[in-house]
Amino acid sequence: MDSWQRAEEKLLELVETQSEKLDGGILLVDRFLNQGINIPLYKYIGEAFADAFRDQGIDKVMTIEASGIPIAYATADALGCNALFAKKHKPLNQSSDRLECEVFSYTKKYSYNLSISRYLLEAGERVLLVDDVLARGAAMTAMSTLVREGGAEIVAALAIINKPHQGGQAKLERAQIPVRCLLDFDENLNLIRKKRH
Repeated sequence: MDSWQRAEEKLLELVETQSEKLDGGILLVDRFLNQGINIPLYKYIGEAFADAFRDQGIDKVMTIEASGIPIAYATADALGCNALFAKKHKPLNQSSDRLECEVFSYTKKYSYNLSISRYLLEAGERVLLVDDVLARGAAMTAMSTLVREGGAEIVAALAIINKPHQGGQAKLERAQIPVRCLLDFDENLNLIRKKRH
């Protein structure tokens, strides 16, 4: 069994035993993913994401605070590179020379400015984008805007859970960003079985 299959199996086991389907097409996975942090799961996922791109010369793994930070850390650690997270608001302890982009959060129902200090991305760096869930693609699209404005190259966008029916994957692929996700769910939050390559 390779690292991707191992991560899929562990994630699926937790989804089947510890998640809950909520109104609005929301899969509640806070016991192990985006609030409670299941360390063995994140290790498996970090290894899987790293193994899938180990030969791609990745310089940084980028995410958005806060739910994406553990997976960015686990992936970067497995790759032996640094991680970077975009901040959701303009803090006082951030350089005034920053890259910014507005993003709307479906789950929080408001817009915010996403930002990173400009010097945290160097022109030509190869960047993996990671997040816990890919739905409408607003967060990943905003991250891609920051990366491209910083002169870096996006290698791929990776998510732990994907809801392709909400259009985020298609939006990223139209922007020439390859997408890879561990588990895909349909509009009824049923698992979409994928063919193995």
